[in-house]
Amino acid sequence: MSQADHFRALLARVSDAVGGFERLSCPHCTLVIRFRGVSAAEAGWLRQQMADHIAGHTA
Repeated sequence: MSQADHFRALLARVSDAVGGFERLSCPHCTLVIRFRGVSAAEAGWLRQQMADHIAGHTA
């Protein structure tokens, strides 16, 4: 990853934190899920979707 890519990733994280977004990133690919303003049940469902996605990389 280039220095510019690292900088863009850092800016994205700061923007998410300031905007109140939760950010879930796959360590194996470029998939990112960002969300805010959802119920606890919906947030749990999104986290489970990411966990299932990550597990799919190792299956």
